[in-house]
Parts: sequence; C-alpha cells; structure tokens
Amino acid sequence: MRERFMHMPRKRFSVATMLAGLLGVLLSAMTRAEAPSVVLAQDGKAVVTIHVVDPAGRLVKAPDAKARKASPGKPSIDDLQLYLGKISGADFKVEITQAYPGANKPGIYVGTDKDLKLAGIDGSRQQFLLRTAEGQLLIAGADDRGISHGIYALLHELGCRWYFPGELWTVTPPPRKTLEVAGDRIGGPDFYIQRRIWPGHGLRTDTTRRELDQWQRRNCIAQPFDVAIAHSWIGLDPRADFQGHPEWFALVSGQRKASKPCYTNPEVIAKAIGYALAHFEKDPESEMVSVSAPDGLGFCTCDLCRKQARVTELKDIGNEVYFGTNPDGQQVSIASETIFNLANRVARAVAAKYPGKRVGILAYSAYAHPPSFKLEPNVYVEVTAGYRRTPLSEQEQFTQFGQRASALGVYEYFDVEQWAWEQPGKARATQLDKGAGDDPLLSREQLPLAQRGIIRQLRLQWRRILRDHAAAVGWQTGHPPDRGAVLRGCVRPRGRTDQAAVSALGD
Repeated sequence: MRERFMHMPRKRFSVATMLAGLLGVLLSAMTRAEAPSVVLAQDGKAVVTIHVVDPAGRLVKAPDAKARKASPGKPSIDDLQLYLGKISGADFKVEITQAYPGANKPGIYVGTDKDLKLAGIDGSRQQFLLRTAEGQLLIAGADDRGISHGIYALLHELGCRWYFPGELWTVTPPPRKTLEVAGDRIGGPDFYIQRRIWPGHGLRTDTTRRELDQWQRRNCIAQPFDVAIAHSWIGLDPRADFQGHPEWFALVSGQRKASKPCYTNPEVIAKAIGYALAHFEKDPESEMVSVSAPDGLGFCTCDLCRKQARVTELKDIGNEVYFGTNPDGQQVSIASETIFNLANRVARAVAAKYPGKRVGILAYSAYAHPPSFKLEPNVYVEVTAGYRRTPLSEQEQFTQFGQRASALGVYEYFDVEQWAWEQPGKARATQLDKGAGDDPLLSREQLPLAQRGIIRQLRLQWRRILRDHAAAVGWQTGHPPDRGAVLRGCVRPRGRTDQAAVSALGD
C-alpha cells in the first residue's frame, strides 16, 4: 500500500504517487491503514450504486442561492456521479436512503460520520474520511462541507482537475476498463477558518459567478467562517466628525488630520465598541466585525498614543511610520500598540455580549509589526504579504504574531494592476510557483506562469506551511475590487488538448 487513498487499476499501483496532487499530498491530518480494494466499475458498467444516507434530507436538497452559506452537499454528490461516470464510462445510479444498512451491502455510501456509524472525524476542522471495506467505499464528514471535501479528494486522486472556472480548464482522465479504489484515511485542511481566492472584478454575470462557485467547491476552497478584515472607520465619519471633534483623529506632524482615528482616545474606543455591538445586533448571522484601519498611512502620535505604546522618543523608519523602545527594551510600532489595544477592548465587549463572535484586524502597513502584548482569544489577525512596514523578517513576524494571537491568517496578493500592468512574468503570482510539491499536469507548462502560481496556492491553502504557528487557521488571496483581476487573461494556450494534458496519468 502506498501513501494516500489509492485508485487501483488492473496493475496495483497508485495514481496518487504519480500525481502528487492538488489535494491528496496536502492532507496533513490523516490516518493510513491497509484496506481492501473495491471495484466501482468494470468494462463500462457500474458495479455499485451511490447511496446517500440522508435522514434529515439536507444533502440532497438543492442549495439556496440566496443563503449566505449555501450547502455544497447536493452539487458535490452530483459531481461524484458525473465524474465517476466520465472516468469509467459507466452510468452510476444515486439512491437516497434513511439509514446505513451496515457492512453487508456493497456500494458507495455518502453521509455524515454519525449516519455511517463512524468515529474519529473532527468536524470543527472540516475533516473527512475515505474508507474501503467489505465491498464498500465510505465517504464521510461531520457535515456537508466535510463530505464535499471527501468527494473531491477522491475525484482528485482519480485524476480529475479543475484548474480554473469553466469547462475549458477542466481535465478528466480517459475512461478506464476497471475502476478500483482502496484506502483508509482521515484528511482535512490546516487552514480551516477560511480558504479563499477571488478575482478583483469581472463577476458580473450569473455564469461567471456560478463557474467561480463550482471551481471553489471542487478545489475545496471553503468559507465556513465569514472573515471580515476590511478597512474600517469603526463608526466614525471622517468628514462630519472631524469638524466637531478633531481630537478623535490622528495627530500627524503636529496637526490633527482625518487620515486615521486616534485609537487611544476614550471616546473613539467607546464608539468602536458601539459600532461592533451594533453590527452584530443588526446582523446576528455575521461572525466577525472588522476594526482594521482605513487604508494608507498617517497614524496618530499624540501623547495618549505614546503613553499606550509606553514610548517617549519616536523614530521614523520611513513614510512617517514611527517606532520606539518601551521600558522593557522592546522595539514597538506606535500604530500597532494602539490599534491592537483597541481591538482587544472591542473584543472583550463583543465576547461579553456576543460569545462566539470575533473581531477581525489586518496586520498591515504601519501596523504590520506585532504588538508587545497578547491579543484576546476572539481576535483574528490576518497578516498581509505586502506593505510590510516592520523591521522583522516574514518568519519573525509570523512567529511573534503566532505567540500573541489565537487565530492567525495570511493575506496574499496575486496581482495588483499598478504593480504589473499585465506584463508577462511581472505579476506576483508568477513568483509563487514554488514550494508546494509538483504535479506533472502543471510541469508540462500547459498553464501560464501566473496561473500556475495561483494553482499552487490552492495547495498551500490546504496544508500547514507555517508549521511553527499552530494558530494559523485562515488564508485569503486577492486584492480590493478596484484593482486588477486575479483571473483576468486566463486563456488556455493553443496546441494543448485535454488528452495531451492527461497523458501523464497512465492506464
């Protein structure tokens, strides 16, 4: 038995070994054991039926397009039926059942771990289980999202790829005479709060939105938790409020400016708390409120802010980003010390009234430097890969934030139009084409460099790349909607066909 869950053609070898795939190689939380093989199809005919064990009727219910979190259950099961058919040339039937019949009846069984009478799955981390035994293939998860991940992990092992939205970028291996699988594993992502890739703009039609949703689901890009880290004025009106209360705003070079709030002003802190509580009162389904600073520079250096940072002398490290040394000998950013203190104050108020809700904040620009104190358990920090105004290396920055935050994420920039102007090889995504294993389908250079970088990020979003930071649980990639589109210009090069792309798959 090789490493991962195996597809087993007539020769007993692992396609997973050849593919080192987008998902399988990245499943860091898994158990492996020897398991008997199960034939799913033979000579173009299905040997087993897909049984959906769904007593509550949730998995087979069509997703509500208006729901904030549409269930991936039915679309994933539809894909299981569709792609098993394409891989084998067989017609797989789907039957809905109220109860798992036990180990005596062969078939593919899809359902929750509870309904399939299984144990060992951590539902809080979107884990799934794939197991073959006694003529059965079991695909289980604690919920419909875990089940969906299990379905696509299986299809990926069998050679399916969805490189980008749309049928043009879908790769399916040619039909096999015998479709046989074997294995026993539990898998799941390390970044479990959110994994997200989005275009800057271009989702203007129902078709493009639908294709993006399909692509995200098929690549196990998930948003089980609504991350909110957008730039915010935390309830202030920079125009109207500045006229009546200039002290609420930043002191920059000796003058009050409406560039940022003064994050230590007691009235500003009270307003921020009121803003956050009102947010959850108005939208009870929301799970996070952002207190990230408005974009740009111009943070406050008033006496209150210096007192909070415990510094007297400030040094401009460039662009009016000020650091100082506190009495403990720590080098601190005055912006970080003040805004993360406000985040803590807001988080404590939110936890008291709305347990389970979070406060989101970027680690970005002048406040990219970690604060000198620990953050509240319900504060989620997302560290940006660009605009890092800190003397720390990336590794040092992540290490220190990991020591201070209970929930830590990464925000990566694939491209910003003003950075690359669509020039070949200039986009940041072209610099991300490394460090995530390999896939023969990618190494054949059928994809443009920038797109290869994005695909590799799908891998990084699944596994733990920050292995020293157990708090790292979220990953976002993209940029604001007024910047260049991540997926713009994804045109498949001529001269490459699906057949050529899958030629490395073998039998």
